[in-house]
Amino acid sequence: MLPIPCVSISPVHETSLPLPIIPPLGPPVDISINISFPPIAKLTQLQDIIHHLEDIIRKRQYTLILYPADLHATLVELNNLPGLESVKSQVAEHMNHIIHNLRTYLESIPHTIILGPPTAPKHLLASYLGRIWKWIGHIRNKKTRIFRLFSELTGPDTQQMIHIFEEVGSRALMFENADFLNQDDLFAQEVTADLINYIAENPNPIIILELETLPRNRNLCRRFQLRFTLEGE
Repeated sequence: MLPIPCVSISPVHETSLPLPIIPPLGPPVDISINISFPPIAKLTQLQDIIHHLEDIIRKRQYTLILYPADLHATLVELNNLPGLESVKSQVAEHMNHIIHNLRTYLESIPHTIILGPPTAPKHLLASYLGRIWKWIGHIRNKKTRIFRLFSELTGPDTQQMIHIFEEVGSRALMFENADFLNQDDLFAQEVTADLINYIAENPNPIIILELETLPRNRNLCRRFQLRFTLEGE
């Protein structure tokens, strides 16, 4: 019997391994297993993100993005809208960060601040963020709930604030015109305290504050670590 030749195999760095391919047919894949991703170049334009998702879909590459086709369609829809360059650039930067830190975003999405003048399309950005977070698999409802604090909160009432949060559940909740939190009256102080106390213990809903300037309350400000800045349209 001939001896079996000894073959030396060089170790391969885990990031150089190709992405596994999902076969056309077969049992469902357990997405909880650990996967080694190849390095991805920084994607700076929304069109680059779209092409990257098209490659994932075309090659049926294994990915932790739960709904890649829906995410792709949402980004194409945004990219085809006229103007809105500040929204597109902010979404592209956010998507680039998600792609490179997907596991972190699946576990937790930070509470968010959208800064910009009154003419900035902050509602539009908030609506697209809700859809993106749904398609990557972090929240269950893609529609961002929007509250107008002055009209829907009649006064400092902790129970009312908690009821709103619990009603919204696993989705994005946007407070528009939240600059009043920078005022020194009792109402602003109570709402600020309610926000701080609730989000310190509850990851959902994802709170989005629409402001022209950052909150002056440093304890509140540090709890909103994801920030977008838009220009007026």
